[in-house]
This record gives sequence, structure tokens and C-alpha cells, in this order.
Amino acid sequence: THAYKALPDDWDIPQVSYLTCAGVYSAREVEYDETTKKDVSSFTLLDRDGKTLGTYSDVKEQSTIHAGAGPFCGLICVQDQMTGKWGYIDTSGKRVTDFAYDSAELFSYGYAVVGTKDADGAMRYGLIDTSGDVVIAPDTYSGLGDCSEEGMVAFSDASTNKGGYLKVADGKATVAIQPTSNYYRDFYYNWGEMFHEGLAIVRGDQSSSGELSVIDTSGAVRFTFTGSPYGSFADGYLAVNDYKRSDGTTGN
Repeated sequence: THAYKALPDDWDIPQVSYLTCAGVYSAREVEYDETTKKDVSSFTLLDRDGKTLGTYSDVKEQSTIHAGAGPFCGLICVQDQMTGKWGYIDTSGKRVTDFAYDSAELFSYGYAVVGTKDADGAMRYGLIDTSGDVVIAPDTYSGLGDCSEEGMVAFSDASTNKGGYLKVADGKATVAIQPTSNYYRDFYYNWGEMFHEGLAIVRGDQSSSGELSVIDTSGAVRFTFTGSPYGSFADGYLAVNDYKRSDGTTGN
């Protein structure tokens, strides 16, 4: 109700969603662009009193508390309409960072992955904190995962594409697990994106059997298994589909 009251009278009824963590409304309007011959979306953010916080090309914000990302940090990831660049605002609409990034992700345990394109158009990534200060320059890695509760961040080396892990603490990042030929970080699977309960799942780059390894924050292998992990470690347990038992049979 608050959101609709604040919309201009000449607007068609847009799609309105409530961003639970931020406590603001997002009103999406779609217009047809005669130049590009495509529909173009815009998102207007409004507070609970109906005050407009700004209009953007796109908005990223946790609509619910996501267990893997930690507490909501108070920042919303938005895309500038004029430049197409990404940046962050707080829940009052105040800009916290410049709109300087070609890509940007949600904050996780106080840090967010941001990216810029290099001269060849390839995306490179870095890390910022909730003050907008750069922890890792956004042209450093070919891939970065979300920060875990332990402060561990998976990375992919830009020159070798081999994966390792960084340790982030007090606004500084150091390599905790060196990139090696034994393991790589697979960014396409949510279950491998971060450490949970001090453990992470990695896949050997020489493995043709689909064997996975569970490592701790020192990089030591705790155990290996074959199967499809579902979710992450919780209370010391991990759900695995198609788990291959020692007798050669499989089960869940």
C-alpha cells in the first residue's frame, strides 16, 4: 500500500516487491525502447513511508535472510541508469560507493565481489568492504566466490585459472590455500562457493571419476567421495545424491 501511494498517477500498475532485509519496496516498470526495439526495465525503490529512494536499471538485494551470506549489512546493490555501472546504496537511498563496476554481487559476511572488464572485454574481479573501501583491486582475479563466515574466499588465478582460497580479515586479503594443479574452484555450483563449518568441497582437475575432496581451512584433505552434494555442511552432515559406496553401489 505504501509503495502504490508513492507512485506517479500516470504510471501503469507496475510489479511491486518487498525487499525484506532492506525494508524497502521495489517497483518495476517496463517500457518499450523504439531504438533498440526491446523492453527496458527500471526499478524504483521506495521506503515504507512511500518516499522515493531512487530509480535504477537493476537491483540486487536479499529478499530473505540467506544463511550462507550472514546478517544483512544494510546495503543494496544497484545499477545506474545512465552508465550501466553498478554500485551500492544504503536503505535511506544514500550512495555508499561510486557506480564504478561492470558487475557487483551481494555482500557476504562484510565483503562483496565486484568486477571490471579488461582491455579484451574479459571480466576480472576484486573485493570491497561495507564502507566501499577496496580490499582487492577489481581487476585481479578471473573468478571470486562469496566470503564465508570463516573469512575464506575462493579465487581463480587470472593467468592459470587454477583455484585456491584467500583469507580475509581486518580489511586485508592473503592467500590461505595456494592455487595448485590438484584442485580448481568450480564457480558454477552453489555447494562449492564457500566454506561452511570449516569445510569446503573441491574437485580435482585431473579427476575423470567425479571424485570430490573435502578440505579444511588449511587446505588439508579430510576425506574424498563420489556423488552429487546437495547444499552445504550443516551440523557436521552433508546431503549427497548418487553417493558411491565402497561396495560399488550408489544411493542418496
